Amino acid sequence: MEAIFRVDGAHVVTSPDAAGPWDPNMQHGGGPASLVGWGAARISAGGPMQAGRATIDPTGPGPAGPAEILTTTTKELLVL
Repeated sequence: MEAIFRVDGAHVVTSPDAAGPWDPNMQHGGGPASLVGWGAARISAGGPMQAGRATIDPTGPGPAGPAEILTTTTKELLVL
């Protein structure tokens, strides 16, 4: 078995092992969920930051094919 994703800069290519059980061109949520965590851990925020929570709610299978990683940061402060 090879890696599910091959990352080259901001580009990602899925391996055939990313396919879900229903269609060889679609992938189950485990791979994309792990990719989200991997990408979040590598965001350069320009200062100390900590992820408070990550929730992933896939609404269906995702396509198994090339993708691009896009990240952004927000800083929200709740004052009581």
